[in-house]
Amino acid sequence: MKTLRLNGLSGSHPLGAMAAFGLLRILSLEKPFGIAKLAWVFDGDWRAELHCANEFGEQQLVAYLIQRQPRRVTAPWLDWHDDIKSSVPMFRGEWLKVVAGYGEQITDHDENTLFELNEHAAFLTGFGSEVVLAKSKPEVKPTGFHMTAGQQRFLKNVKELASSLDPNQRSSKRQKESERLEELQDAYLTAIRGPWTYKDSFHSLGWDPATEGLYALSDRSPSDAGPTSVRAAVWLAFESLPLFPAIPVSNVLHTTGFDRSGQHLRWPIWDDAISVETLRCLLSHPELHQQPPESNQLGNRGVRVVMTCPCVRDANGRGTLRNAIGVSCEENTLEKENRNG
Repeated sequence: MKTLRLNGLSGSHPLGAMAAFGLLRILSLEKPFGIAKLAWVFDGDWRAELHCANEFGEQQLVAYLIQRQPRRVTAPWLDWHDDIKSSVPMFRGEWLKVVAGYGEQITDHDENTLFELNEHAAFLTGFGSEVVLAKSKPEVKPTGFHMTAGQQRFLKNVKELASSLDPNQRSSKRQKESERLEELQDAYLTAIRGPWTYKDSFHSLGWDPATEGLYALSDRSPSDAGPTSVRAAVWLAFESLPLFPAIPVSNVLHTTGFDRSGQHLRWPIWDDAISVETLRCLLSHPELHQQPPESNQLGNRGVRVVMTCPCVRDANGRGTLRNAIGVSCEENTLEKENRNG
């Protein structure tokens, strides 16, 4: 397989890890370069490394991400409301559209339509659930990754972010097509190659400890607050949400990746290249949330380190992910062998 090191995507950084997961999901679903897998390589930090069956490079990867973006901007799962915290009938209405669409596909068998329906269902599952309602109002309970509050609207912010990466939309009336493409190439290269320059005036949605303090998601607009994010990394991270489905458990909404309290996000780091299906299994593995991790299980599955970062919220629901710490599964395995030896 062909490989590409993505030095900008750090496995010890919540946004970097989510962006790498989102990128793997994109390439696995759409297969522009054949079968795709993801590994982590330690070089002062854990760096993402893409493995694809067909020939590809940095420029081809970026070109593909740019050309697919217009379809994402107009996707129904992004354009149904300004926030996940919608009314129950509205959210259920989206699910009814999906169910009706699947019914039509019994006879139509259109692959593009089926792909969009699958994406619609995957993102709705990643957004939240109407089965468990929010405490303050009878509305949809959002995913643990929903960290905006006040006048900020999660999906509105994401739509603005998506549009900012659309090659069909110009930053200004005078901007030429070639200048727009150069701008977007720079945005993606900054994300995947690094270093992260934080020159984009968009929220990182609470997912980047370097830019979001506990009260950073205030009622002020991102333009008033100044440069706050690496927008392409935030967008790729958003693409990972279907890997973290929100599941009702005993009248509590549990977001995959978070512990039961919702106060810590955990994810695995491994070194052998794995598929998105394997990643999905690892993210939902129950022993990921044992402290310390049950290394004889995770280590046998190739996990080297379990990363943990706190999720801190204020009374209004504004939140941020803090810096992560890692626990080595290999060290725990050695300690257990010594005790049993």
